[in-house]
Amino acid sequence: MDNFAKNLISEGNTSIPNLLLSKYTEIGMSNEEFIIYLQIKRFIDTGNRFPDIGLIAHNTGLNKNNIYESLHNLIKK
Repeated sequence: MDNFAKNLISEGNTSIPNLLLSKYTEIGMSNEEFIIYLQIKRFIDTGNRFPDIGLIAHNTGLNKNNIYESLHNLIKK
């Protein structure tokens, strides 16, 4: 088994409700907000309840300011 396959198994899974996957735009989430939500959910699922914005930025390719703005928008919703 190659390294990617081993890491895929060892890193675990994050469960996302199908309804959220199909309706996130209908509840007012942008694609960027949804990706940030997924990253936060992943961190929580692996025991990190307060992930560093830098880690989220690294994983998404977004800059920190965009992440802060998206988080603020999500809180307002």
